[in-house]
Amino acid sequence: MQRVRLNVPIDAFDIAIEQTIDFQNQSADVKVPTFDSQTPLSDNKVIHEIAIRECKNLSETNSPEGNHSSTSNTGEGEPHIPLEVETMTILSSMLEDEEFDTGVSNASEKYFEKLIHENKVSAMNGISALFMDNFSVQGRKVNVLIGILHILSHCDYTLVYPLGQMIAICALSHANSEVEEFGIKCFEDWGHKDGIEKLRTIKFNSDWLQDYAKEVISELSVGD
Repeated sequence: MQRVRLNVPIDAFDIAIEQTIDFQNQSADVKVPTFDSQTPLSDNKVIHEIAIRECKNLSETNSPEGNHSSTSNTGEGEPHIPLEVETMTILSSMLEDEEFDTGVSNASEKYFEKLIHENKVSAMNGISALFMDNFSVQGRKVNVLIGILHILSHCDYTLVYPLGQMIAICALSHANSEVEEFGIKCFEDWGHKDGIEKLRTIKFNSDWLQDYAKEVISELSVGD
C-alpha cells in the first residue's frame, strides 16, 4: 500500500541507507552478511554458500603472497561460517515462533543482549541486514520484523544508534500495520525527542496508528 509522506519525497529505506553510509564506512572491516530474502536463513545450503564465499574473500585479501596456510590432514579445511551469519540465523529461528508482549523479555532478546555486549558493531550490522532482508517477505517472516523491533525498543537509545533508529524508520512505512505499530513503539519506549520529527514525517493510512503516533509525539514533546 502506497504511503503518503509529508516533506519526505524518498523511501524510508533510502533514508536509512543514506544516513548510515558514514557509520558503515567507519566499520568497513566488518562484513555485513547478505541473505536471500526468498530463502529461509535456516537453510544450510545458504549458510554453506556464504561461508565458501567469505573464505575465498578472506584468503584473497589477507593471505600474504607465497604464504600458504596450513590445512587439515585431508588437505582441505572446513569452510568457516561468518559469525554474523551464524548468530543471525539462530536469532531468526527464535523470532519466527515467539510471541511479543509489551514489557516481556523473550529468549531472543536475552540472546541479542549477549551478542551486542560482545560485539556491538557486528550485532547491529547483523540485525540490520536481517531486518531488511525480511522487509518484503510476508507470512512468518513478519514475526521476525516485529521481534527485531521488540528487541530494539527495550535497548537504550544510544546503544543501538544509529542503525536501530533507521530500522524503526523503515518499519513506519511497512505494509503490515503491526510492524508499523512496533516501529512507533520503538520511539515511544526510547523516549528521545529525535523521534518527534521522525513520526511527523509519516502519514499513516490507519486512523488508529495516526492517533497512536500523535500520542507519542505529544509525550515526547513534554518540556519543550
